[in-house]
Amino acid sequence: MEFQFGTNWSYYSHYVGDIFGAPLAIEGLMAFFLESTFVGLFFFGWDRLSKVQHMCVTWLVALGSNLSALWILVANGWMQNPIAADFNFETMRMKW
Repeated sequence: MEFQFGTNWSYYSHYVGDIFGAPLAIEGLMAFFLESTFVGLFFFGWDRLSKVQHMCVTWLVALGSNLSALWILVANGWMQNPIAADFNFETMRMKW
């Protein structure tokens, strides 16, 4: 999604990037890497992990998926109702 904002909606990214970039960066760095790391452990550790470890990995995949959805919904919610943001006519960008 971050790549799509940069390529397809580059003017929109320039316009709201200071505000909109933070939730997407948190989603990309925290939730996506957590989720993808533990999905790899889930599949490639199938025969190597104990049942308790595999259950913990499963819960961490679910946590990563929920965190990813949370930050995407935060960004989407702000797009639908941009509260606490003002337009700066000098820089032609949104600001806090």
